[in-house]
Amino acid sequence: MRPTTGYRGRLSLGNVTGSGPSLHGGAARRAVLRNAPAIAARGENRLRRDSRAWGTTRGYRAARDANRNTRAKGYTADEDRSVPETPRITGNPFSEEDAQTDTVFKRRCLRTIHHPAWDKFFGNPTDPSTALVFGEKGSGKTALRLQAVSELERYNLEHPGERVFVISYDDFNPYLDHFRAAVRARDAAQALARWRLQDHMDAILAQGVTHLIDLTSSEKVDLSALSLDQRRDLLLLAALYDQSTGEPIERRWDRLRRRSGFRPLWSRRDLQIGFGTSLIVVLLLLVFPNLRSLRILPWFLLPIVLGWVYWGWRLARAEWFARDIRRGLRVLSRDPSALRWELLWFQPSELGGQPLPTALKTGGEERYELLRKFQGLLTALGYAGSSS
Repeated sequence: MRPTTGYRGRLSLGNVTGSGPSLHGGAARRAVLRNAPAIAARGENRLRRDSRAWGTTRGYRAARDANRNTRAKGYTADEDRSVPETPRITGNPFSEEDAQTDTVFKRRCLRTIHHPAWDKFFGNPTDPSTALVFGEKGSGKTALRLQAVSELERYNLEHPGERVFVISYDDFNPYLDHFRAAVRARDAAQALARWRLQDHMDAILAQGVTHLIDLTSSEKVDLSALSLDQRRDLLLLAALYDQSTGEPIERRWDRLRRRSGFRPLWSRRDLQIGFGTSLIVVLLLLVFPNLRSLRILPWFLLPIVLGWVYWGWRLARAEWFARDIRRGLRVLSRDPSALRWELLWFQPSELGGQPLPTALKTGGEERYELLRKFQGLLTALGYAGSSS
């Protein structure tokens, strides 16, 4: 009986299985050539049965010829250039357990494949809200964080006037090391037992302030548009929490002060009094040569010293504040000497009313005040929401 050509059914040829319409001519030849070594091992009878299962005698003849050629010449299907090459896996896609280092996830899945509860977790960038994710190691917490950061970066590009400020607080080791040295703990367990909520807030503020200053420098943000109080808050937060290691903190803070236009050098009252008094004494000695005698000259040292007393008092006060703040910020390695010179740019009345995180203030309320100042600055700089 002549086999029909419209047959549809299960195909079996060596280790190739499938279903579909019968194949003729070149299609059958190419399919057989892919499995020529296996066909040769199973023999002519198996070829006839498999070929008949296709519903065509031409497929049998092609398979028989291919089998004979394979036996005579050692021919393989890889040598047939008409057979398309199959994709090959060059690496193990399951070798990484952390999404942070999973290149397959970052290339293929970061913006295309999401958790079933993604919409509930991500929410609406125009109105950021709190979302907590709990899970064991390898359950996908880091993947969710990376996807959220990627989506927010794309949202910021599409909405430059309503950007969301992202703080990635995921590496605790540097802060734990500074904290352990500050509290003089014997081991990590003892250090963690003394860790408090305000230490987390200090670490988050350090991450956010450092990132914000980096952005204002790279994007050339016009800081003079901020109000005087906002510029003061920005410089105070930078003095307390900037942890950049790219350049000396003093140089970085001074450049930020000059860009913001906050209190030029000539406006500092302590320097005005000191230099003004010294200049008056020098002018008197130049105008009246008779005053340069050894009997009168030592008396002119008294007004010079008195002129710099106010500056010395402010320096001592800033030194005391700097050391107290250094003891209060237990998770940061702030240099008291650099902080001292930065605090000199603020008036005593301004420092007296600011929520400084000193060692004497252990309640944590001043951290909330500093966090509100930081959020106010973000809003003024075009960040409608913040996310951490």
